[in-house]
Amino acid sequence: MPSFFEHGDVLHLACHLGLMDAAAAVARMLLERPEHALCIACIADALMLTASEADVGITRVQALPGFGARFGACVGCGRRGRVVRALRGSWIGGAAGERAAGAGQ
Repeated sequence: MPSFFEHGDVLHLACHLGLMDAAAAVARMLLERPEHALCIACIADALMLTASEADVGITRVQALPGFGARFGACVGCGRRGRVVRALRGSWIGGAAGERAAGAGQ
């Protein structure tokens, strides 16, 4: 099976495609809840992802315009840690929405 390295991890092509979908799912979820800062665990639970998939999705999404990450409290569980959110008034659609899936490649 074709494999490649990403951030020091060996990924199979099928796994990488799943991670790209995870980034798009994270972006969509955050855009539905602007300004709601969520942690990796809450995003993973809501989207039925592993913590690793959610982390990769968050890392890709937070690099896009209209998203931000910081240390703070999660609105889902109340725990403090790294949280990510869509900034109010952000919208990603069309070609930009496709970039959410492939950001960080």
